[in-house]
Amino acid sequence: MAFSEEEKQGWLARKRRRERPRPFFFDQRPVGVCIHCQAPFGMADGTVIGGVAVCDDCEECPDF
Repeated sequence: MAFSEEEKQGWLARKRRRERPRPFFFDQRPVGVCIHCQAPFGMADGTVIGGVAVCDDCEECPDF
């Protein structure tokens, strides 16, 4: 099955985000649970605004 260029770029962006070094000064304990995928994430891995938490992977998900 061939993937479109957009799918390849999306996969590559998610891969790079997973592999980036974590800043040592952030507390990596979970600060929120994503409303989309229900995965807990740390301070550097998502956004919490007004009681709503979304991880970085789901922020860029086209079906969210």
